[in-house]
Amino acid sequence: MPDEVLLDEPYGSVLVDSRVPCVIVQFHGFANKTQFKHVMDAGLAYYSQQSTPQKPWGWIGDVRQMSAIPQEVQQCW
Repeated sequence: MPDEVLLDEPYGSVLVDSRVPCVIVQFHGFANKTQFKHVMDAGLAYYSQQSTPQKPWGWIGDVRQMSAIPQEVQQCW
């Protein structure tokens, strides 16, 4: 069970489980380009602060409830 919620929006969440340790990015349906980037950037910022070569962190993408990704978002990643 995640022990911290970094971001909680209707379209997605970023959670932290320090026992694993990992960042969990969840999508709750459709996210436009700005929303998708907001969720991913929030997760990446925390991940970059925490993960080190001595103590690497994992990244879990929970996309079970995610709907289509706009073509323009697919091309910028």
